[in-house]
Amino acid sequence: MKRIINLLLALSLPLFAFAQWEAGVDLGASFGRTDKEPEPNFDMAGSTAFVPEVRVGYTFGSNSQWNVNMGPSFFTKRYQLKPTELWMGDEPEACRFRYFSLPVMLTYRIPMAKFWLGLSCGMQGDFFIGQKAPMLTYSEDYSQRYQLDNKEMNHGFDFLAGGELGYQINESWKVLASYRHVFDLVRADECGFHGRLSSDVISLGFRYVISDVVTVDSYDR
Repeated sequence: MKRIINLLLALSLPLFAFAQWEAGVDLGASFGRTDKEPEPNFDMAGSTAFVPEVRVGYTFGSNSQWNVNMGPSFFTKRYQLKPTELWMGDEPEACRFRYFSLPVMLTYRIPMAKFWLGLSCGMQGDFFIGQKAPMLTYSEDYSQRYQLDNKEMNHGFDFLAGGELGYQINESWKVLASYRHVFDLVRADECGFHGRLSSDVISLGFRYVISDVVTVDSYDR
């Protein structure tokens, strides 16, 4: 049994030896965009929202410049409804579409002393939580809550592209500023939406280095 355990550890060692695991939190903001067709009474303009994230990363080997990272985030796509000349009611408030998101990104890091510059791309899954939509008052006799009941808005699949600038504070801590563009791959065409949602996310994060080198001691002693 001990030999089997040693064999399994020896086979898995190349995946973990001289690897670096890191975990941390990112706090940032997203600026929403859309190519939605204009409504007769208002346009849908981009607006900012707060984005908190938990991130876990893995670097492939001691000299590798490749890093993969992922982690859950509470992602809000926020848009301001701006009235046109045909609008007759009160100015509408912002719409907020809230998602539980899981971004997965592959980053190539270029070291520069204690700094590094990273280029990233990846995918993100969005799972709809809910929306906060304003009541639109068109006139004294007619009002309607702005809702997106489109089933395609209940979940999304996004393409990610961006970069990061990081600094190694010490052996245990890193700090980085990052940017990514989140582009919806699914165009929502039902229920009169006719457009895509996208966001630009800027964030500041801290990473704690969990391990650098893994060694395996033999059980045969």
